[in-house]
Amino acid sequence: MKKNNCENLFKYFICNLLKTFLIFFMLTSCGTDTGNPSVTSSNPPQNLISGPFTTQLANIMCQRLTQCFSPAPTNCNSQIMSESHISSSLSLNENTYKNLNEIQTAIDSKVLSVNTEKINTCMNSIYNLNCQSTTIQSAYNNSDVENISEIWRLLQVSTSCQQIFN
Repeated sequence: MKKNNCENLFKYFICNLLKTFLIFFMLTSCGTDTGNPSVTSSNPPQNLISGPFTTQLANIMCQRLTQCFSPAPTNCNSQIMSESHISSSLSLNENTYKNLNEIQTAIDSKVLSVNTEKINTCMNSIYNLNCQSTTIQSAYNNSDVENISEIWRLLQVSTSCQQIFN
């Protein structure tokens, strides 16, 4: 009889332990703290970081504008790709590289080489900007929706943005 009680007590303990772990796992995988990495992660979602570096950068910058301002500019990516003040914010000569399109051409033709670690740090810093930060607030004026001439200010969030090119 004693052996049977011990077996039942052991089964009861194991069963409750499994239930506790199951409940703990379910609770910690819910919500934004752990279960939704695209909201709280310090890394941009994969759909923003595919394609050439300059496209990735434009995607991240547009994503921040879209999340922080309403309305955001139409054709945001193409506007950023052709914006003229971004080159100097990346420590490049604006006379040589007038915009991200020309920078990408130089990368593709191996005239410019990039530091992947600096790119990742730069893009993560932009992605993690708080909408109320002075950096993002100074980069866009949503009362003039199509004017993105100050978008280069997002690149001031990290010195890595100025150290991308070797």
